[in-house]
Amino acid sequence: MRETNKDYVVLSWESPDSDGGSALTGFVVERKDVTKTSFVSAGRCDAATFSFKVTKLIEGNDYQFQVAAENDVGQSDWASLDKPVKAKLGFGNYSYLFLPRDAALAR
Repeated sequence: MRETNKDYVVLSWESPDSDGGSALTGFVVERKDVTKTSFVSAGRCDAATFSFKVTKLIEGNDYQFQVAAENDVGQSDWASLDKPVKAKLGFGNYSYLFLPRDAALAR
């Protein structure tokens, strides 16, 4: 995560170690308010973009985020942050990391 604010966060990640034999076509990003039971789509970005601004968050709420790579073969396992993020005015640098369950895309 690169930035947090009262109604958005900017997430960033690195390209997966393996593309499963097919070039990446993009990334899908999801968010979940920790009081809810399921993730919802936050959006998509192309394969050359390694960051995404998740908007329409509610100040003071805690959120979980996950990112998956996509190619013509399918979607990778989700990579997620190691702890929830609170939507609030941010100060300083952050060191949250996306932790991949499996870096390789589905084959």
